[in-house]
Amino acid sequence: SDAASGLPFHAVVGLENTAISCVACSPWQQYYNVAVTADGDLYTWERTQRDSPAVPSSNGNSCPPLPRMLYQFQVPISQVACGKQHSVAVGEQMVYSWGCGDDGRLGHHSLQSESTPRSIAALEGKGIVQVSCGFYHTAVVSAGGNVSTWGQGQHGQLGHGKSKNEMVPRQVDELKSHPIAQVSTGAFHTIVRTMLDGDLYSFGWAAKGQ
Repeated sequence: SDAASGLPFHAVVGLENTAISCVACSPWQQYYNVAVTADGDLYTWERTQRDSPAVPSSNGNSCPPLPRMLYQFQVPISQVACGKQHSVAVGEQMVYSWGCGDDGRLGHHSLQSESTPRSIAALEGKGIVQVSCGFYHTAVVSAGGNVSTWGQGQHGQLGHGKSKNEMVPRQVDELKSHPIAQVSTGAFHTIVRTMLDGDLYSFGWAAKGQ
């Protein structure tokens, strides 16, 4: 437990005195985490091996992996989301992605993976305010309520009426008349909430009733 707070869990080593505004964790045994500070900086940390959650320190004792700051951003970051093997961060008029590029999930019109954050050209200046990542797809919402999706579309989770992948962000036409306030992605499905009435719309894999 954390002795200082008396709580039955531990503060993240390296971020104890840092104000965090947003945090995201990778799903399903990927073992990495991302945090955004109140100043718009972004930190990442992960397990180095699946069978070893701690890293040996210089004195021989084990310690958790330390968060590391990423410096590549041109603007302060406000939000971040993690997919199974990719991450997406939102800043003012900019959206960045990095990680595995399979299925076009990074939005760069390429299958190439990116080891450092790269701006998604199609979303520059689009006023994106929210992001959510599924296993292999991503959805974003603009300040005006437009939803764009990209990545794997095998189960219809992109909302474009087809089961094809999208290599770059594409606006969901069926939602143009319903300004969206929020989007949330599951592994292979997507749910959106409308601004005006709070209605929910869902699309994607439905095998388990989701």
